[in-house]
Amino acid sequence: MGAVAGGLVLACASAQPPRKTADAAPQGQELVCEETPVTGSHIPRRVCRSAQQMKEDRERAQKERQEASRTETGNNP
Repeated sequence: MGAVAGGLVLACASAQPPRKTADAAPQGQELVCEETPVTGSHIPRRVCRSAQQMKEDRERAQKERQEASRTETGNNP
């Protein structure tokens, strides 16, 4: 048998936006499912949340960005 030479495999992730689908939740609330990219993987992760959870996550992220911006510029009250 011959020796196998080492090789380098390169790949790039696509820049596609998350795909969204709607599923019915058991409690009658509608869930919104997104396939979000995972760093270091070509397989997206499917995350399902209610509209209320998405709203809370969006508000929390916005607050964190505002606080980080305030901290970076030194405008702490």
